[in-house]
Amino acid sequence: MNAPSWLKTIAFYHIAALASVPSAAQDTKTPAYVDVRAATAEAKQKTDSANSLQEGEYVTAKGWGQLIISQQVGKSTSFNIQSVTGENVCDLSGKVFNENGIAVDYRGNTSCVVKFAESDGAIAVSTNTPEECRHFCGVNGGFEGLYLKAKEGCRSGQIEFTRIEFKQLYDQKQYKTALSKLSPILEDCLSVLEWQEEGGIRNDIAITQHKLGLNSSCLRTLESYIVDARKDDNEVVENWPPPSVANQYLAIIKAARTNIHLCNSGLQRTSASVSDHPIQKLKTDFSGEWSVKWCDKTAPEAECGGFSADLIQEGDRVNGESSGARVRLAQVDEGGVIHGIAIGDTAILTIESLRSGAIYLVQASIHGNCMRWKIRDTVRPADGDIDIVALDDVLTRDSAAQVCR
Repeated sequence: MNAPSWLKTIAFYHIAALASVPSAAQDTKTPAYVDVRAATAEAKQKTDSANSLQEGEYVTAKGWGQLIISQQVGKSTSFNIQSVTGENVCDLSGKVFNENGIAVDYRGNTSCVVKFAESDGAIAVSTNTPEECRHFCGVNGGFEGLYLKAKEGCRSGQIEFTRIEFKQLYDQKQYKTALSKLSPILEDCLSVLEWQEEGGIRNDIAITQHKLGLNSSCLRTLESYIVDARKDDNEVVENWPPPSVANQYLAIIKAARTNIHLCNSGLQRTSASVSDHPIQKLKTDFSGEWSVKWCDKTAPEAECGGFSADLIQEGDRVNGESSGARVRLAQVDEGGVIHGIAIGDTAILTIESLRSGAIYLVQASIHGNCMRWKIRDTVRPADGDIDIVALDDVLTRDSAAQVCR
């Protein structure tokens, strides 16, 4: 095969250059070869500099912003930033060149430039083109700040998966395993949790600690909510202007309020049981976890639903919480608040569904480990959402083997 003329010319001058150099010098590298290597190294250095950002997920303190840096072999580095400020969201993606990100919108515009400065495993994100970047965000949205490399187990997908696993274990009443599954998230990932996420996790851990009798630990878990839990609902939300955000915080405080009450009551009950003589126990006591299963007899393989009420009686006062699920877990009502008064073996209770907002009046009568539970009236109807509350059922205490009729 004949070589092209331009290749023959280059080869000729290259051979001539070699011939003009002393043999000792030829044993090393020729000046021409050194120049080629230097140019190649310089080009590689520039490419490495352009891709110096470490691949991975980065999160701001308190989790309001997330940065994803991804690299493909032989291709440029990509970035994606998502942030939430109140009700405003930012979402911008693009390519990274020499530690500058060029965000591309749906029209193909590239006028928004994002600066990345990496130091000690964190990336400072800023921009000199705020106006051009504004249309990637809501009116008051923002994304500038310090993004920290997410620890193993603290990436958003990992936290979500852990919470799903916790919920499954909790529903199966495997409280000790559920607690050991979720607690490391609060211990290791607190600095990058959004406040909504932190509130949900704290309440989940606290109620599980209560189930295990760890009531002092429960109160420590909810310590940051105790002051707001003592306020009425209007006071709680008065410093949270956007309604949707205020309602999210109020839901956290309502759950914390219930859990704080349960853990306080559990602590007092434990102290009383230590000091009281065993024979002083009340003849009739509504305290305990009462439940009923709802199964589909035509489909025995289907997962059962049910209703449960975790009650604590102090004197003639009865307080607690409830939860319910339909057969096959098609719908779940995870929270209800119960208050009432006991007169002998009968209690008049109100139960409020935190999901639907409905409040029902209930008459409950107990005989041993059996409770006859019946809704007598509706105090406040549901506000558009469903609730799952036993209407007329017989509940058993603490999974007792006793047959109730």
